[in-house]
Amino acid sequence: MRLAVLIASHNRRETTVEGLRRLIPALEAIPPPLRPHYFLVEDGSTDGTGDAVRLEFPQVRVIQGSGALFWAGGMALAYAEVQRQPKPFDVYLLFNDDVRVDAGAVSSCVATFDELNRTHPSVLVGACTSAETGAYTYGGWMRTSRIKVLGFNQVFGEGGRREVDTFNGNFVLIPARVFESLGGLDGEYRHAYADLDFGLRAQRQGARIFVNEVPVGTCERGTTLADRASRMDVHSAWRTLITGPSGLTPFVRFACRHGVPGLVPIYFCHELSTRLRILLASRPQIRAIGRAVGGRLSPHSVHR
Repeated sequence: MRLAVLIASHNRRETTVEGLRRLIPALEAIPPPLRPHYFLVEDGSTDGTGDAVRLEFPQVRVIQGSGALFWAGGMALAYAEVQRQPKPFDVYLLFNDDVRVDAGAVSSCVATFDELNRTHPSVLVGACTSAETGAYTYGGWMRTSRIKVLGFNQVFGEGGRREVDTFNGNFVLIPARVFESLGGLDGEYRHAYADLDFGLRAQRQGARIFVNEVPVGTCERGTTLADRASRMDVHSAWRTLITGPSGLTPFVRFACRHGVPGLVPIYFCHELSTRLRILLASRPQIRAIGRAVGGRLSPHSVHR
C-alpha cells in the first residue's frame, strides 16, 4: 500500500522536525505492504526548515513554496508533486507538523482504515488531545444545521469509533480514489476551511468519514481569530479578520458550496458583522466610541 504523506510548513523548523521524528518511525514500523512516501512543502521559510529536514530526513521530498501559500495552498502544492510521480498511490495522509503522534495509535489508525475500506470508501480521522490537559482538541465535525453554514459540533472518538460529516486535517487517512476524484484539498482557500470543505465534498460523493476511537497523538488547540486580532495593531487585525487568508473570501467560498444558495448574502453580512465586532471589541479606544453611540460590544470567536 503506497502512502503519500502531505505536509505544509512555514518557519517552524523545530516543530516540523520534531513532528517528523515522531511520525516517520511510527509509519515505518508498520510492516509491509505499507510503503510511506513524504512530501513536505516548505513555504518560503527563513529559519532553515527545509535544510534541517533534508539533513535529518533524506527520505522526505522537500518542495519549495513561494511564501504566500499558507496551509491549504501548501497542501495543494504537495498534492501536485505527488501527481507528478511515476507510480500511483493508494492512500493519502494529511498531517500537521505540530501533531505528536503515538506509534501504537498510528498503527491502530492504519489497521482500522484498512478494515473500513474493505467494504466501503472511508476516510479515517485521528483525533488529537492536549498534552497539557488531556482534553480533546481536534477531530471530526457533525453538522447541526443545514441552514447555518458554520453550524457544527465537534466530535471525537471517545466511547468508540464515530461517524462524522467532516474533519480537521491534522491527521487524516484518505483513499486515493476519493482524494484524487475531488482534486485534493482546494488551495483556493489558502488557509482556513479547506479541510472542512474537503470532508463535506467527500461525503457528498459517497465516502464515509470516521473518527478513530484511539487518539492518534497530541496537538494543542490553535488560537481563535479573535485572540490573534486582539494582539495586533488595527491594520494587521483588519487583514487577519477581513482580507487575509482566513478572511471573508474563503468564508464566502465555503458558504457558496455548503450553505443554502439563496442565503449566501445573509451569511456574508452576518460573518462580516461578527468579524467587525471582534475588531472593535479588541480596541479599547474604539470600544469606548461604540458605547458612546449606544452599541455595547462583546468579543466573539469565529471558526479558525
